[in-house]
Amino acid sequence: MKFGHAIWYGDRPFEKAIKNIHRIGYDYIELSLDYPTMETLEKNKEMVKRIKALLKDLDMEIGFHAPFAGVELLHPRKIISDAGFKIMERAMKFATQFSPAYFDIHLRGNPPTIKLRDVREEIYDKSILVGQRLSKLNKKLKLNITIENKPNLPFCFLDDFKFFFAGVKDLDMCLDVGHVICANNDGRGKNEGNADISEWIDAFKNKIKVLHLHNCRKTEGSVWDHYILEDGIIDIEKVCKQIKDTKCKYIQLEIFSNENGLANDKDFKRNLELVKTFL
Repeated sequence: MKFGHAIWYGDRPFEKAIKNIHRIGYDYIELSLDYPTMETLEKNKEMVKRIKALLKDLDMEIGFHAPFAGVELLHPRKIISDAGFKIMERAMKFATQFSPAYFDIHLRGNPPTIKLRDVREEIYDKSILVGQRLSKLNKKLKLNITIENKPNLPFCFLDDFKFFFAGVKDLDMCLDVGHVICANNDGRGKNEGNADISEWIDAFKNKIKVLHLHNCRKTEGSVWDHYILEDGIIDIEKVCKQIKDTKCKYIQLEIFSNENGLANDKDFKRNLELVKTFL
């Protein structure tokens, strides 16, 4: 397995961030294409060339986190979902020049009525059509698309993904363990989900290509994710031992916070070494 670290627009300059991640010991980066990363790189072809050359020199791979904020592929209003797909297709075509390890997508569609079962069923039905469109583009562009479970509705529960993969068989999955915990503690969805992480791994062992690994803390009834691995309610060692029996190739340590605030290089290095001992 290979181990990755997230990079987003706030980590600029990108080349310095990549060098630092390599120095700590990671094998690849997962670059978020949320606004304005993609737009910035599209305008700066020289920077793209430098990043590609640097990754090659360092023998590092790159995966992409697709744009998700405001990109509502599953919205019941066609004009909104069409706009979202237009952004997604643009991002996919941009990513092809890097020959990425994977291209990770959130299936979003969040009208305010999503809590109502009939509205959600409409969104689920639309997900199959969207998934089939993504599959066609995946074959054409060779992007290795993965679909990630969200921390909230829609597509945050085990049955959501069983439904999706029954209709869209040739895409892989990114399992985010923290999002499982968040979804199970989200009042909007209680009594509909509540499968634990082990059940997700068992159900999709032949689908999971990427693992987003981080811990969660629970305070005053709320769950906060993306914490350092030692600090939280997830049994990280158990997850790592189970994931060995899947097709997972990439583990992205999606760690943003420690007990004092923002996580730092010491946290990133220590947690990388910790995960390797579990595998």
